[in-house]
Amino acid sequence: MKFPVWQTSLDVFKFMWWQRRIALRFAGVPIGVYLLAIISVQGLFGAQTIVPGTEPETAFTAPLLILAIVQLVLFLPAVVTWYRFVVLGLEEAQRRPLFTLGRLEWRYLLWQIIVIVIVLGFLALSGLATYVLVSFTNAYPFLIVVATIAGIASLVGTFLLMTRLSMILVMVSLDKPVSFKASWHMTKGVTWRLLGATLLVMIGVVILALPLGVLMGVIMAIVSTIGAEAASTFLDVATQSVVSFAGILGIATLFGFVYAKLKDEAAIDRIAAEVVP
Repeated sequence: MKFPVWQTSLDVFKFMWWQRRIALRFAGVPIGVYLLAIISVQGLFGAQTIVPGTEPETAFTAPLLILAIVQLVLFLPAVVTWYRFVVLGLEEAQRRPLFTLGRLEWRYLLWQIIVIVIVLGFLALSGLATYVLVSFTNAYPFLIVVATIAGIASLVGTFLLMTRLSMILVMVSLDKPVSFKASWHMTKGVTWRLLGATLLVMIGVVILALPLGVLMGVIMAIVSTIGAEAASTFLDVATQSVVSFAGILGIATLFGFVYAKLKDEAAIDRIAAEVVP
């Protein structure tokens, strides 16, 4: 498969820009409801409780968990619709409701959790293997080298596993039978390039979000000076939510592109095999 990493990443952002109206159309309800959720949680628990603290006990609190779950659920319809739009075309997006939580969305959430559990399980096992390996290393300089190499290998392996399982989310969104084997086979030979393109898309979203971050930072500084800490915190969390949504759509666009291209090539190969005597 021809998969130019840089050009594919640029195509993702071009597509998102050209189809920004559709993205905004399906982003309106989830982001609007999420903003109301932020205000509600602020009112119940206080403004500072929705911002991660620097201490371990404040890094992840109950209000943060509530908002994370709410955001995850609210974004489901838009993400599923976007996958279907990228792979199946504009007509599919036009016939989808602006917001719905049906069988397809909950199925997507279930498989998303399954993939996360698998990845976390691999990360835990690789971390355990690193600990055991380091435990048998006595020489201090060599210990640092072994720990560093093992840590990097564990991290790279985790990213590669996530990449090999990436097509599962596309299959679920298209209401196709889910197969680990199919996702593994489809990403064979393009794993490193797909991982590179994924990282480029994520970096690109962060870079493009910098002007928004600077603008919101100025606004939050002004708001803070007049004593409206709650409003400043609200703007901070809301900005992070918008950037997060853009990042999710960017990755969905990339995976949708790759899935569509791989399926087309597989169909062509199958037809060719049937025609050749």
